[in-house]
Amino acid sequence: MKPYLLFISAAFVLFSCSDQSTDRFTISETEKVAFKQAEANGKLVNEGFERCRRFVDDWLKEADPKTGLIPRNLDSNSDIWNAKDAAADNYPFMVLTSALTDKELFNGRMLEMLRTETKLTSRIDHMPDTYSFSKEGFDTPEPDLNDMLFGSSEYIKDGLLPLTEWLGVSPWSERMISILDDMWTHAPIETEYGKIVSTNVELNGEMLQVLSRVYWMTGDQKYLDWAIRLGDYYLLGNNHPTRDFEALRLRDHGCEVVSGLCELYAAISYIDQSKKDQYKPHIYEMLDKILEVGRNEDGLFYNGINPQTGEVKWREPQIISAIP
Repeated sequence: MKPYLLFISAAFVLFSCSDQSTDRFTISETEKVAFKQAEANGKLVNEGFERCRRFVDDWLKEADPKTGLIPRNLDSNSDIWNAKDAAADNYPFMVLTSALTDKELFNGRMLEMLRTETKLTSRIDHMPDTYSFSKEGFDTPEPDLNDMLFGSSEYIKDGLLPLTEWLGVSPWSERMISILDDMWTHAPIETEYGKIVSTNVELNGEMLQVLSRVYWMTGDQKYLDWAIRLGDYYLLGNNHPTRDFEALRLRDHGCEVVSGLCELYAAISYIDQSKKDQYKPHIYEMLDKILEVGRNEDGLFYNGINPQTGEVKWREPQIISAIP
């Protein structure tokens, strides 16, 4: 194993303990304890890096030999690359691991996979669609816009956004922005507040989180404007998550809208005092209701609730496992 941080941790402690007057190392008992902890931490981090890198190496062995793209999984969907799984949940973290452990792989094969994916899977402008290795083309004869919007949102929020928050401006952030712009160019849902991409709370919650952060990254007002459309739709219309919903997930595939609205509220608190004042009672109403009926006696959140009645939903493990 390569001691990535073990050497760094040890060197840091040793040099910080150096006696400058005698040019000798003097280590107190407290510093010895710190050194042992640094050594232990270094070994754990080293193991983590090694396991992540082996994960990358093994998945690269399963890549399609012609395109170089990884499949969705290794059994029933080994013939396809898709946005909501292969692109959102696997590939970006292969990129992140490579960025931390192997710059040659990062600048080589990982970047080439991005370029190939962009070229082969972009179907409606820059938005990706499922690609079949055996068909050497899209898996379905015609695009399904709603499915593509969901896959694009997953790819952005779960994959490209975490990458961008680590790497900064990069080819991956450019891919993220291009997909995001086209999602809103093709937003199909008419509302009194303007067009939005979906009525799906997971997708819209992801958009709220992404748009608020991309606004701060770029300074481009359109991203905040799009987020405010969604904020108005949920907080000012008849779609309030706790006042109007009969079922609200507090776990994955539903909780995104709660945190997304909170991120938007945090953003406008710095930008637009009047909009903040408009949203404030509705945000507080949502959070107060979740705290009131969404927790068990230990203070832990339920998987889901009916916020109007307080009924707990999806409590039993066998029911949770059945939720798609």
